[in-house]
Amino acid sequence: MDFLGNREAGLFHVKNLSMLCSVGIVELSLERHWRWSDANWGRLVAGSFPALVIKNSELFKWGQLEEIQQIGRDACAFLSLAARHLTALHVMTSMVKKGHLEEWFQPLNRQRSTTEEGACGPLVDEGQLEDFFLTASTQWKSFTVRQQDAVRLAIFSINPFVISSSEGAFLRMFSAVEGLARAWFPDVWKVDKKMGCLIEAFSPRVSGLWPITSENKDGLDEIRNRIAHGHGMTDVLKKVQSVASDHLQVWIERILLAILGCQGMGSPRDWLSEHVQGAPDELARLRSSLKQVQGSAA
Repeated sequence: MDFLGNREAGLFHVKNLSMLCSVGIVELSLERHWRWSDANWGRLVAGSFPALVIKNSELFKWGQLEEIQQIGRDACAFLSLAARHLTALHVMTSMVKKGHLEEWFQPLNRQRSTTEEGACGPLVDEGQLEDFFLTASTQWKSFTVRQQDAVRLAIFSINPFVISSSEGAFLRMFSAVEGLARAWFPDVWKVDKKMGCLIEAFSPRVSGLWPITSENKDGLDEIRNRIAHGHGMTDVLKKVQSVASDHLQVWIERILLAILGCQGMGSPRDWLSEHVQGAPDELARLRSSLKQVQGSAA
């Protein structure tokens, strides 16, 4: 943009992603499209929006629009996990020689994507995004419908469409972990054993995390039980819950990366994982506080 406000637009730095689906490898391009509109006093206003474009659209036919829509939704879920902020699908535009369709999703109550500024640093580095998409989508094809739903719910439990209270957010995330455990280990009888099987099968490979369950009654499940059973979160437990939520988010993210076959991926700008691992003394003190509160309540 020059000093008069004139803009020069061009195409640059397009990220190309590959996803495996039923018709083969779908090539996606992450682009930013510009639109010019008339304003008052003869002015033109430039606005832009991100677009996910299928480059090899010849793989599809007009009757496969629902499958194309699902590819877009799955891509947004992968992007939400990798970037650590919500990515929502607003509209799908489809064109052939004989037809043009523009379908808006929830136009009266549009789901809002969140911004990069609200994230805690990306979970997957931008340079690994292509490998992440191809690996994750390949694993995705092997999942059952129940397992796919559990992964989606887990992704959106940490990148929610609706902002809730801190207690509600903690319950939502913990329920997502339980959902993953139930989806992958339906034949294991007790939930705590399912959780153990989940962590053993999909190790997060991150040390220093607050244990999800603990024989000492100071695991994350104790906070979940306290909130779910209507016990008040005292001033002492407010700090406990705040830190525990960060640990629970890292648990979910790392388990999801393992489920999707992307354990070795990460980002040097992922400050949340460094944050939860960087204060072992504080973690010990908070777990002790939780145990004391639980003991006095008993």
